[in-house]
Amino acid sequence: MKSLCMLAGFVVLGACTVPVVTIDGAIPFSQVMAETADLPYECSAYDARTDSCRGYSTHEPQGDGRFLATSTVRLAEEVPAIEATYSVVETGNVVCSINSTLELRFAREVGLSEELRLAEFESAFKAQEDTCFIYTRTENGYRSQVVRGPEEALADPISDYQFFNAPKRLRVRG
Repeated sequence: MKSLCMLAGFVVLGACTVPVVTIDGAIPFSQVMAETADLPYECSAYDARTDSCRGYSTHEPQGDGRFLATSTVRLAEEVPAIEATYSVVETGNVVCSINSTLELRFAREVGLSEELRLAEFESAFKAQEDTCFIYTRTENGYRSQVVRGPEEALADPISDYQFFNAPKRLRVRG
């Protein structure tokens, strides 16, 4: 379940109702995207020693504070990478996922039982409250913090990100 929680925390980013958040240093997601326009791969928890990420995302602008996000993660060594596509909406300094738009798929062919488990997770996740984040700067990139969302996302509410011009190798832990 912990690996599913990591996916939930990583996948989620838009919502219909957005909380009012006043956190020092919060910056709009569109500003983060503008500052990293030449570096389209948002890498979660970059590890320079292994040149790897826990996951990475790209964000395609859709206009009017909306983005189409595609995220890729590895939940376990024995499971292929999972790709998630979902809509992201920015309101002020808060960015939220629209969970009802989530589509999950494995990066390669898997058996029927794995496909059914992934479909079950996708359905359950779509029914949950959207998750909202704020971004702030760090010494090496950016940090996101959950400000509202499903219990799974709140279990690990802070993530550090660096941006790169190509995807990095995915790692399962650490």
